[in-house]
Amino acid sequence: MKSSIEHLVLHIGSDKAGSSAIQESLVTNHDWYANRGVFIPQTGITRAAGHPHLFNGLDDPEMRQSLIAEARAARQPTAVLSWEGVHFFDDGPRKVLRDLLDKAFPDARLTIVYYVRNQVDLVQTGVLQRIKQQTLTPSAVADLNRPLAEIPLRSRKLLDGKNRYYTERISAWERTFPKATLEVRLYDRDRLLNRDIIDDFNQVLGLETDGECARATRSANTSLCAEAAVVLAGLTNQVWDEDDQRRLIDSVLGFKQGTTAFLHDDVRDSIVEQFADDNAALVERFPHCAGIEKPHSLPRPGLDPDTIAACERFLLDQLQFPTLLQGRLRGTDLGRVNLVEGWAEPNDRGVWTAGPRSVLRFRPRGMHFTGFTKHVALEFAGKYSGGYRASHVTVNGHDMGEIDLLSTQLLVDIDMLDATYNIELTLEHPPPKRVRPRGVASTDANAFLIRLLAYSVE
Repeated sequence: MKSSIEHLVLHIGSDKAGSSAIQESLVTNHDWYANRGVFIPQTGITRAAGHPHLFNGLDDPEMRQSLIAEARAARQPTAVLSWEGVHFFDDGPRKVLRDLLDKAFPDARLTIVYYVRNQVDLVQTGVLQRIKQQTLTPSAVADLNRPLAEIPLRSRKLLDGKNRYYTERISAWERTFPKATLEVRLYDRDRLLNRDIIDDFNQVLGLETDGECARATRSANTSLCAEAAVVLAGLTNQVWDEDDQRRLIDSVLGFKQGTTAFLHDDVRDSIVEQFADDNAALVERFPHCAGIEKPHSLPRPGLDPDTIAACERFLLDQLQFPTLLQGRLRGTDLGRVNLVEGWAEPNDRGVWTAGPRSVLRFRPRGMHFTGFTKHVALEFAGKYSGGYRASHVTVNGHDMGEIDLLSTQLLVDIDMLDATYNIELTLEHPPPKRVRPRGVASTDANAFLIRLLAYSVE
């Protein structure tokens, strides 16, 4: 069967240039795009990262065959593939990709979409992103807040910009795909259509965003600020457990008073000078990229101590160090559960609710989510006491009503989750009853014992 796809749009990034928002829109609005003639392949897709599994599995016969089969079955004239990591590909992987695209979309003209961003801004946001992802220690922010000559060797390598010479990247892609059309755009909110990356990308597809195109209810990629990184640097030296560090990071993401600008002026100026000629050449060829020469973030004399102190207070308000439960369901690791408030002291039997309102919070592993995840299924083991047979359940502010948590799974819709997929459960058991199960010292109402909490992503 011959594919009906006439136009393939390959979005290659770059990173920290709106890619996550674009990719989440492609998944969230899958039907909206399909109804307007745009096909989004499901092969290798995730919710907010595009098609990383596809592009990382180009040599996988099953992955290749899956894409080819999807393309042949598609009935829309346009298809979109996206992953920001693609723009880092060297000649070898690009040629393998070309071979696959030729087989899957043999008659389609190719448009390569490449959003670029000033390199100073990329360094800063990239460092903060890696800290958030726990692939870089938070102390890197303080290191890069020093003059260039004083930056420790461990952090100096973060300034390596060999893959940030955009004209070289573009030339490499043109060598591999000489017939492709290059659509190079500046990622700057003041330059985007309607100051919105989704509207801008839809324009590339020849579409106009309307009221039926769902806007994300949460940020696809919530940013960490520099002041938060400084606070984390002090705390992570005391918190060695990786899951507890993850919880610290998730808790501080809600602090919105900080900045992403932290490079010392000396470092900032050296980066601007390093890429000046390449950026000038880029603008000469793509005039609408004018403005890339200047960082969007303003220079700063240093990180503000008052903002750092405010971030510390914010984190203390948000965070209570957890009592931990562990559980498994069909091999899915639950990880850590934070008993926020309203719980008795845990013992070897589990943990009882204490009082009329009990709150717990946990974060499923992000790697378990795919682009078409519909919900998270929660399963409890334990028992009710004192005449209680159900709990009034609220999930991230959404009232779920009265539920017997021991007889049914609690299905949490994916759209109820926040930017980092945290789940906060509030269990209410009014009116309070003075029932104290054996071995529990609390004098508050003990309505529900949790022995196990587990989840699966479906």
